[in-house]
Amino acid sequence: MAKSDEGKEKKRHPWEDIPDFTIYFYDPVASLFSGNEKAFIDYEGKPVIARKETKQILGVASEAADVLLRELDVTEVTWEEWKDFLKDTRAFLNYVRADFPLDRIKFVNEAGEEVEAPARHDISPSLIATFLEESSAFPDAPESLTPLVRQLWCLVCLTNVDSALLAQLYEDAGDALGSFADAAEALRKARGPDDRNRSMAIKGAMARLAADPKQAEKRAVRECWELWRQDPGRYDGKAAFARDMLHKFETLQSAVVIERWCRAWERELEERSGRS
Repeated sequence: MAKSDEGKEKKRHPWEDIPDFTIYFYDPVASLFSGNEKAFIDYEGKPVIARKETKQILGVASEAADVLLRELDVTEVTWEEWKDFLKDTRAFLNYVRADFPLDRIKFVNEAGEEVEAPARHDISPSLIATFLEESSAFPDAPESLTPLVRQLWCLVCLTNVDSALLAQLYEDAGDALGSFADAAEALRKARGPDDRNRSMAIKGAMARLAADPKQAEKRAVRECWELWRQDPGRYDGKAAFARDMLHKFETLQSAVVIERWCRAWERELEERSGRS
């Protein structure tokens, strides 16, 4: 019995030592790579609670999994194989981070003001993938990097899918929309230059999420956040900012969600600055 419990505990936290690709809300192997019909399954083997747009989110995750399986030239993946693949991918990311041309990139905020470059270990997988696929960033990069970049975009997609599902759990339509859009964009890049249009199902899901009234409040919180960036003395940190937003907007209920928005907006600025 002890061995069984120990084995289950190990599976419940399979990515804890691979921070670039942490998925909390669904088991990617059981859900997408086991060879069975694709469905969101949690780490206890139970179906993830389905909501209205879960089917569309699963569609994006399924397509990303199919692209990844084709790139790896396999039909299914075990947990040990999946963990080895993730560790190899993280080793590749760290190799690129070590030589990432931070001195050749101007990082700016939304006001156009130059800001300090991120620490190398904080350079996101999506920013690395963006620069690897642009010849001007790494002119000597071999053609063999193309499959690696596609695999990287698949993983970025699957982590954003996790964020979208988590946002649905908190009934945060605004955050679900943003994460779903990021997942769909990563999938488009994983497919390559021939894929120029998203499916109608993706557009429909995004439209339903955007219609949620909480999306307007998220935009208002974003405006407050931008004012805070211009005047950092307004708040001591994200926790203080989130508490004030809860006071200002009565329908918002989670400080954790607001802090997550802040982190996502910071990453967005970092990646946008990196492309400037």
